[in-house]
Amino acid sequence: REHLILEAVERVRAAFDAAGIEWLAFKGVALIREGLYRPGERSLADADLLVTPEDATMAVRALEGAGFRPWLPWDPDRLLRLPAFTLHAPSAIGEAEDAAALVATVDLHWSTRYDELLSRERPDRDPLWSGALADAGHPGVEEHFVMIADHFSKHLRVTTHLTGIADLVRLLPRLSDPERLLRAARIRGIERRVARVSDLLVERFGVDPERLRVLPPPLRPTGTPLPAALTPEVLILRHGVPERRTGGLRLRWAMGADPLRDLVGVLFPGRRWLAARHPEASSTLVRRLRHWREVVAWVAGRGVSPLSPNQEFE
Repeated sequence: REHLILEAVERVRAAFDAAGIEWLAFKGVALIREGLYRPGERSLADADLLVTPEDATMAVRALEGAGFRPWLPWDPDRLLRLPAFTLHAPSAIGEAEDAAALVATVDLHWSTRYDELLSRERPDRDPLWSGALADAGHPGVEEHFVMIADHFSKHLRVTTHLTGIADLVRLLPRLSDPERLLRAARIRGIERRVARVSDLLVERFGVDPERLRVLPPPLRPTGTPLPAALTPEVLILRHGVPERRTGGLRLRWAMGADPLRDLVGVLFPGRRWLAARHPEASSTLVRRLRHWREVVAWVAGRGVSPLSPNQEFE
């Protein structure tokens, strides 16, 4: 599966280079291509790739022309309300019974702003482009480290991307620029979140604090006790999923997210996002009412989150 996904990325690269599309690989695919893992050491579920919002439609068309199949028809409004679009390469073994296990999936992103709710508009260029190695199609080491810490902590409320811990530890020896680390965290607004991930590395996974001295003080371990749900036993055996949805939010806040900012972002999304989410509604007021109804249904456990990706598959 790993080799099929890496081969698919080379097909993506050829298609994007032919179309003149700027792109980056990030997370697992980038780390394997950079040599931080030997073949077979890190599992891959998909390939995470980043393009600019301006190139997203052209990127989808280029991949379709290269034989990739989208999960859903492309809708340009998706750029206003979601961060990514998923496609897959046809299985290398055709229509055999176990073909699904060998499908190479590509998640095409135009935003890696995991610190923000999907409803917040992002007029600026994604932070991962800063310091990127464009020729290789990889992010800068410091920016990548901060993004992976953000991704790990953001998803804790629903699942545990435990490979993120290994990714961070593998990246540590390559970090060399504290100023870039701090700048990358501040652009995303997640200094406290990175510090809490540092706490987790030291307190629960036994990383030597000296290895974190490359981090600037705002990103170093705080020494504040971590929630019980963040023990390795819970993370590994129970996947870190809280029993209640509000419990997941409490875990998110314990990892450094701002509760007030979350509340405002959930209850008062921007007009453009609302229009893209509810294009059939006649006015902004009607769209807000429908959005609030969806939020209440999610809190009550009777509906999917209106602010999460891939909710078309309810």
